[in-house]
Amino acid sequence: MLVRRVNHLKRRKSFIEDKVNILGIVILLIVGSSLIPFYLQKQQEKIVASYCGDFGIYGKSLVLLKNGDFGFHYWGCSQSYGHIKGTWKSNQNYLELDYQINKVNEGLLDFSYKIKGDELLSSALENDGFTLCK
Repeated sequence: MLVRRVNHLKRRKSFIEDKVNILGIVILLIVGSSLIPFYLQKQQEKIVASYCGDFGIYGKSLVLLKNGDFGFHYWGCSQSYGHIKGTWKSNQNYLELDYQINKVNEGLLDFSYKIKGDELLSSALENDGFTLCK
């Protein structure tokens, strides 16, 4: 009889611990999901412009940040293929990018783009350009 009682108490304790764990997870999800919009807004405040483009069946994006950095990302149907980071500066007519070139990223991104309205047109690479993402 005592063994049955002990086993019953162990099961009850385990059930209560499981309920506490689930409640903790729910609370963390609620708090976390309420912080996401705040985080995204702060990230958006750092962006000067975001440009989109394609490599035929591949996509690409160029994000210019207020601190003078940029991020270039390119991807295929189901995965990211890579990224390039560097710095940028512009005048009214041209966007100049500075980054380290290597065998992996060679030919993917120009160093200079002509600014034409919402378009960035490559100075050297054929069929390379971006459109302002809206």
